Amino acid sequence: MKNISNKLNMTSFIREDMTRGEDLCFGIHYCDSLIISAAGSTFAWWIGYLKKSDGPVFYNSQITKPSDDFNLYMSKKIFDYDGYPKEWIRLALNDNSIVVDSKWFYEKLGSKINISLIPYISELKEPIKPGQTLIVQGLTIHESRRFTINLHNTFDDYSGNDIPLHISVRFDGDNIVFNTFSSGQWGKEERKNNPFFPGDNFDIRIRAHDHKFDIFIDRKPFFEYFYRLPLNEITHFSVAGDCFLSEIHWSDSKYYTIPLETSILGGFTPGKRLLIFGQVEEKAMSFNISLLYKSGDVALHFNLRFDEKVIVINALTHGTWGREEREGKNFFEKGALFDFFIDNTEDSFKIIINNHYYADFSHRTGAHEIHGLRIQGDVDISSIQMKRSPRMASNQTHTL
Repeated sequence: MKNISNKLNMTSFIREDMTRGEDLCFGIHYCDSLIISAAGSTFAWWIGYLKKSDGPVFYNSQITKPSDDFNLYMSKKIFDYDGYPKEWIRLALNDNSIVVDSKWFYEKLGSKINISLIPYISELKEPIKPGQTLIVQGLTIHESRRFTINLHNTFDDYSGNDIPLHISVRFDGDNIVFNTFSSGQWGKEERKNNPFFPGDNFDIRIRAHDHKFDIFIDRKPFFEYFYRLPLNEITHFSVAGDCFLSEIHWSDSKYYTIPLETSILGGFTPGKRLLIFGQVEEKAMSFNISLLYKSGDVALHFNLRFDEKVIVINALTHGTWGREEREGKNFFEKGALFDFFIDNTEDSFKIIINNHYYADFSHRTGAHEIHGLRIQGDVDISSIQMKRSPRMASNQTHTL
C-alpha cells in the first residue's frame, strides 16, 4: 500500500521547562504534559494530552517531530517494579508512523510497536480479490465518540466518489453502522450493537469473498455485508475519527485447501518469522501445524486437541517422535480467527499466538534445514506469509 496521508504541521512537544523522567512518562498516569501510554499487555499505544481536571483529551493533530529521532527517559518512578526497563529508548518518526524501538521491547514483546496517525489513507497497489483480509488494530480513548473504516473509490471525501464499504463505530449511538455511498447518496444502513467501550483496544477484520464481506471483531464473526458495488472498484482505504492505529495488515488473496503441504522458498532459517492467519472450524476436534525437513523429519509439530483440552508440541527425529511438551493454556476458540507466528532463532522456535508470547521450543536437530510446512485438521487458513523477524533490521514480507 502507498500511504498518502497529509503531512501534519509538526511542532515540538517537549516543553523546554520539562524535567526528563517526570513530566514525560510511560503508562496510564496523570502528568502535567504529554504522555505515551500503553494499554495493558497489548501492542496498542497512543499519545495524548492530559489535564488533571478532565482526564485525557484526544490529541491527534499535534504529534511532533523535533528532530529525525529523539530520546525519552523512562522514569524509575513510573517503573518501580521488576520487568520494566529503566533506560533510554528511541522514538523514530517515519512519515506518519512512530516506531518505538528498544532492546527490552524486542526481548519481551518480540516486535516493534507502531503508531499510525489519524486520518490514515492508503492507495491500494492492486484491486482487492476474494480471499483477501484487511486487519485493522488500534486503540480508542475515553473521549472517543466515533471512528470509521472505509473502502472507497478514488478518494474519501463524500463529494461523489463511491464508498463500497463504510463501517462507522459509534460510541455516541452505541452501535456499528454498515453502509454504501453510491452516486452521491447513502444507501440503507445496517446496524449492530457496538461491543466496544470508549478506551477499548479494537481488532476489526474484513475478509472479501465473491459476494460479501465477512466482518470479524476481536477475531470472532460479527457481520456479513453483501456487496452493493463491485469489489474491483475499491482503490483506497482509510481510517478516521477518534482512535489510534497500531497495526494495518493486508493478507494475500488465497483460499487454501486443507490438508496442506507446501515448500518454503529459501527455507525457514534463523532470523525469519512465519505468519499463519486462519480460523478454527465451529466443530473442530483438532488441528496441527508442522515444520518439515527434506528428510521427512519434523522440526516442530504443534498439535491442538480440543477434546483433550491440551496443546502438544513435539519433533520427529530420525523417524522417531521425541518427548512431548504439553501446554494447558489455549488461546484458540472454536469458530474464531487466530494469528499464529513462529520466530526461528539459533536456539529455538518462539511461538506467538494472537500477539501473546506462548512458548519456546528448543531445536532438537538443526535450525537451518527447514524447507516445508504442513497443516492438517479442522482449520481454515486465509494467509501464510514469511518475513524477517522483528528482531532483524528488514521486515520485507512475501507469501508462500
